[in-house]
Amino acid sequence: MDDTAVDNLPTDIETLHSLLREARKEIHSLNTLVQIYREEKRLAAARQFSPSSEKEHLQLMLFNEAESTVEEHVNNTETNVVTTQIKAHQRRGGRNPLPDSLPRIEIIHDLSDEEKQCACGCTKEKIGEDIFEQLDIIPAIVQVLKHIRLKYVYKLCDSSPKTAMLPPQPIPKSQVSSGFLAYVITSKFADALPLYRQCHILKRSGIDYARNNLCRQVVSAGELVQPLINLMQEKVLEYPVLQMDETTV
Repeated sequence: MDDTAVDNLPTDIETLHSLLREARKEIHSLNTLVQIYREEKRLAAARQFSPSSEKEHLQLMLFNEAESTVEEHVNNTETNVVTTQIKAHQRRGGRNPLPDSLPRIEIIHDLSDEEKQCACGCTKEKIGEDIFEQLDIIPAIVQVLKHIRLKYVYKLCDSSPKTAMLPPQPIPKSQVSSGFLAYVITSKFADALPLYRQCHILKRSGIDYARNNLCRQVVSAGELVQPLINLMQEKVLEYPVLQMDETTV
């Protein structure tokens, strides 16, 4: 406080008391902000420099968060709060059970005949089993659909041969099936996997497929679903309000 502010102080005691109370409130608020900033600085340093293992002591500091108001608590109360947060964090970190809808392949691990023999010379009996499940995945299988159209003719007359018809194809005379198109389109638009990367994936399976052919087939597939896109657009425009993501993507 400079000399000018001191000279301008009121001489009334009640007014001075009121100014003093306001000053104390302001000091208390500033002290609160200082404690919050210190706590945020400590948390930022802990996140950046503390060990990543949850077994380290500094990791426990990450459960504390800077609050909007700083209050004084009894030490045992703070300990109970931190313990509750740690237990909640441990519960959230548990394993989720594997879905029952997935097929199961049983792999039996048995003892050898020598291990089944007891020291007394008798054979041990099976009393139970321990089950441990692991998630497994089979990479995409690339295969060729070989369409064989059988031909028939009646040789005792001059009738022309009759050949079995192919089922309707999404792209006539194309080397790719409807399942292949669905896989490529889903990978590109749902999984954000560009076509050139999909070509590299096919090369790992021994398939050298040109990217320009893949591009033309994706365009042709887009033309096939254009009527569905038109119906979706008409349905969307029926709503009075539309919400959209205004990013450039």
